[in-house]
Amino acid sequence: MSMKFDMKWLFIVIGLALFAGLIIQAGPANLATSLSKVNIPLFLLSPGLTMVILFVMTLRFRFVLKSVWNAKKPLPGLWSLFRAFSISNVFSMMSPAKTGELMKSYFLKKEGLDYGRGIIVVVIERVIDFAATGLLLIAFAMLSASAFAYDYIIYGVAMLALIGIGVVFFRSGLFIRLLGKVPLLSRSLKGTDSGDYRAALQENLTPRRMALPLVVTALGIVMIAARMYVIFLALGLQPDFSTTILVYILVIVVGILSMIPGGFGSIEVSGTIIYSAALGLDAITVITAMVLLRFSTFVIDVPTGVLCSYLSPKGARDSDTR
Repeated sequence: MSMKFDMKWLFIVIGLALFAGLIIQAGPANLATSLSKVNIPLFLLSPGLTMVILFVMTLRFRFVLKSVWNAKKPLPGLWSLFRAFSISNVFSMMSPAKTGELMKSYFLKKEGLDYGRGIIVVVIERVIDFAATGLLLIAFAMLSASAFAYDYIIYGVAMLALIGIGVVFFRSGLFIRLLGKVPLLSRSLKGTDSGDYRAALQENLTPRRMALPLVVTALGIVMIAARMYVIFLALGLQPDFSTTILVYILVIVVGILSMIPGGFGSIEVSGTIIYSAALGLDAITVITAMVLLRFSTFVIDVPTGVLCSYLSPKGARDSDTR
C-alpha cells in the first residue's frame, strides 16, 4: 500500500470518528425525537435545491471551459457537461480537498481537449471558488445580525489575499513547470507546449474573464448554504438568514481545509460549534440539522453521479475508470 492510499483512508477514518462522536454526544434517542418534529414538505426543498445547484455549477463549468476550449471538436453540450460535473462531484466527495475534480480533465481529454488545458479548467474553477467564498464571507458578515459577525470579515479578506497570491503564482511559468514534475501528470503533459498553458492561464485569470463565472459561483455557494436555512425552517426555527449563510460558508472552508473527503465529520462538528454560538441554538437541534443536510446532499449527489456514469458513452466510462 502506498503512503498516499494510507493517508486517504486515515482521513476517512477521522471523518467517520468525528461524525460518530457527534451522534453519540447528542444521543440517538434525542436525535430521533428532534427528527420526528421535521416538517417533511419543507425539508424536501433542501434536496430539491441540491439538484438545482448541480445545474448552476454545470453552467459555471461551461463558462470557464468555453474560454479555454481550443479543441477541433465543438464544445460539449450541457448534458455532457452535466454528466462530467456530476461524476467528478462524486469523486470530489471521496477525495481530500476536492481533488476528485481532476476527473473533469479525463472527460475533457475524451472530448478532444488536451489534458493540460483540462487541468487549467479545474485550476481556474478552484480560484473562482475561493474568490467567491472570500467575497461572500465579507458581504454576509456585513449583513449579519450576529454580534461577532464582523470578526469573520478578516477570514474573507485573508482568502482574497491568498487568492491574489495564487493568481500571480498560477500566471507564472513556475506553476506549469511544477505541474510537469508531478509523477501522475508528467507523462500526460510530456511533449506539450507549456507556453500555451501559461498563456491560457494569463488570459483567463483576469477580472473580465472571471466576472461571469464568479457571479454564477457566488449564486451556487449561496444556494448551497441556503439549504441549511431551509432545514432550520423545517425544524420549526427562524434563524437570521444572513448569519445562517455566513456560518455555513465558513464551515465549507473548514471542510475543505480539513482534508477529509467530502468534509465528512469536520463539517458537522464545526457547523455544530459555530451555529450554536452564532445563533444561540441547542446543540442537538444543530446536529439534527447537520445530519439532515448531509442526507439531502448524499441522496441527490451520489445517485446522480452514479446514474450519469451509467448513462455516459462506453468510451467515457472506460476513461473514467482508467
